[in-house]
Amino acid sequence: MKQRQYKVRIHSVSRFIIAMIIILCSLSFILVEYFPHVENQFISFLQFVPVLLISLFIANKIGTAKIKIVFTSEAIIHTWERKFPLSWERDITIPWGIVDNYVFQNDRTFDSFIINLKNNTRYKIDRQNMFAEKDDFKKLVKEFPRLSNNYRNKEVCRKSKI
Repeated sequence: MKQRQYKVRIHSVSRFIIAMIIILCSLSFILVEYFPHVENQFISFLQFVPVLLISLFIANKIGTAKIKIVFTSEAIIHTWERKFPLSWERDITIPWGIVDNYVFQNDRTFDSFIINLKNNTRYKIDRQNMFAEKDDFKKLVKEFPRLSNNYRNKEVCRKSKI
């Protein structure tokens, strides 16, 4: 069976929240200390809107990474194309023999695709669904059950021949 490849943008909620808090507090401090104080609440709000938008944009960039997932006859291979800033994660290889089951969870702002493994760990992909993104996440979720069964059955047949 030929290799299947999927390119997905993943999101780290914890990195996003931490970055958002730090950037929002820093930019708010700069706004309060270095810009003139305005008595009009509407003008103050208009000054804060760019701070909020800049914080959201930068935090989103910090909390986003790009990965490539390749299904081979031996394993699922997770390769980082662009890592999260300040992260040291390595590429991951998951043999088909330890794949137990999978779960797709749809939330208001994030979709999660979780592969449970037989060694009581899990492989999880979080993807933001508020904005349209051009990646292969939906295709991965749709094709995973069929491909998983094909690859696992192929591995069972190969082990039985040995």
